[in-house]
Amino acid sequence: MGARVTGGDVPGRQHLLRRRDVRRHRPVARTRGWTIAQIDANVVNWLSTFNPHTILLHIGTNDIYGSNPSGAPSRLSTLLDHITAKSPDAEVFVATIIPLASFDVRTYNAAIPGIVQSKARAGKHVHLVEMYSALTTADLADGVRPDAGGYTKMATVWCNALQAVPAASAARRRPPRRPPPVPARGRQPVAGAAPRR
Repeated sequence: MGARVTGGDVPGRQHLLRRRDVRRHRPVARTRGWTIAQIDANVVNWLSTFNPHTILLHIGTNDIYGSNPSGAPSRLSTLLDHITAKSPDAEVFVATIIPLASFDVRTYNAAIPGIVQSKARAGKHVHLVEMYSALTTADLADGVRPDAGGYTKMATVWCNALQAVPAASAARRRPPRRPPPVPARGRQPVAGAAPRR
């Protein structure tokens, strides 16, 4: 499991949504086996580089295994602050994490709705995705990661969440992050471009 700063893919099953429209769904960063803090340490650079429109987070599984699982909600809140500060127009979808065979994730999951609601009340484009109830431990291949059927269930939940937020499912083009083209000699200059000497 992990996070994905993306235009619409599902962690672990990257091809499911990408097939629908390759132009609109461009993966930016895919992490598997990372903690919230590790993702947080990199997210500002990723967002600066790729300027995503949609961000899907199924995050916290590796924190549950770690030495400080009770601090995971606070780390998630901080990560969301960093994401929404750097990419204020991005639609951020935060999922509750799926059940694990050997660890109880319910305490962590119980904190996620309040975190998401506090960000949304502050005007951030943050949305809750209820993923926990979509799978059971019978959908896990190894007690942690979903099997093919589990990933299909996750894909359905992600798709439904994206479709429920019109701004997330609408194709919005952002201006490119490159300087305007320099006109060839003898042609009219591009509006806003300095004339050539």
